[in-house]
Amino acid sequence: MPVHLLPVLLKPSEKRMLDCLADWPFIMVKDLCGVLDLSDSRVWRLAARLEGLGLVSTILLEGQRRLGLSRGALSLPGRRDRVSASRAIQRWSVEHEHCESAATWPDIPGVRSRPLACTIEHTQAVHRFIADLVRQAKRNSGYRVLQVSPPHHSTRYFPYLGRLRSIHPDGFGVVQAGNRTYPFFLEWERRALHTSTMAARLAPYLR
Repeated sequence: MPVHLLPVLLKPSEKRMLDCLADWPFIMVKDLCGVLDLSDSRVWRLAARLEGLGLVSTILLEGQRRLGLSRGALSLPGRRDRVSASRAIQRWSVEHEHCESAATWPDIPGVRSRPLACTIEHTQAVHRFIADLVRQAKRNSGYRVLQVSPPHHSTRYFPYLGRLRSIHPDGFGVVQAGNRTYPFFLEWERRALHTSTMAARLAPYLR
């Protein structure tokens, strides 16, 4: 079947998985289970079917199997964020033109996906936080995760003292607790071990 007709075959759960992989490339299955709130066996079945349709690619980084959208999935109209298929592939592809999997992070072709693979420990930590957040909210009545956004959808620009400034967090989300909602920015930092370094990292958020 032509690639542009594949969405006709997809079930809602499969489309949801593709949306998740578009937001969080290189995610591990155990974290994908948490984000999607599905069982391990269910996620493996969905991933196997989507991989069979040529929409999901498996990448081995740091000895761990990770998932991402294939070039075919990036060319689907629903996966393109108002950009052409070629531009989406240039930015986010995790595999080469003939669908060969990359062996190491410098071999990742996408200009936006390559930095995520380069800092895979950081990328995985962000995935783990989001997955654990969804799991914990599910276990506690009265709590709901209303929204989680990846880094490329979380940048915010704002004026401050006559200048346009910005923050580039590792994620953004909204949690509901009872009748109140709590928006948050996620900043995962391993190197900010000293007070001065942490203050410098938090300064843009305080502004």
